[in-house]
Amino acid sequence: MRLKPVSVGLVAAVVVVLDEILKYFALIRLPEEGSLIGNKIFAVGLHKNFGIAFNMPMNMTLVIVLTILLGIVFGLIIHRTYKTAPRIASGSILVLAGALGNLFDRIIYGFTVDYLIFFTRSAINLSDVLIVIGIVWLIFGNKKMKV
Repeated sequence: MRLKPVSVGLVAAVVVVLDEILKYFALIRLPEEGSLIGNKIFAVGLHKNFGIAFNMPMNMTLVIVLTILLGIVFGLIIHRTYKTAPRIASGSILVLAGALGNLFDRIIYGFTVDYLIFFTRSAINLSDVLIVIGIVWLIFGNKKMKV
């Protein structure tokens, strides 16, 4: 079964909307940052990421500008590969959707809301998951898998 870029886009849009709902509830319902609900392997908790990946500090205005520029690049890739290389378009759609979800947070809240905590240190959200899946898809998606 081959997924078409339009199907991938619809799924990605639903995931981003779900992610934004979960982020909103994390902000209003979860205890302050540092309190976790779960165990040492997986927990749910509020983490406000004021930087970029892995909490690396970076000027928020610069992050927003770079995200917009990368969004334009991925938008062009999607436009150019939609019909000729749908796998590349699909991976790019996932990356773009995840980036837009996190960009929304940065603009509205001034930080990215993470709520899935792994090993008490790694905090992510569903938009991050879309970005990672999209990058993996771009790297390995054009190779035929042997079963």
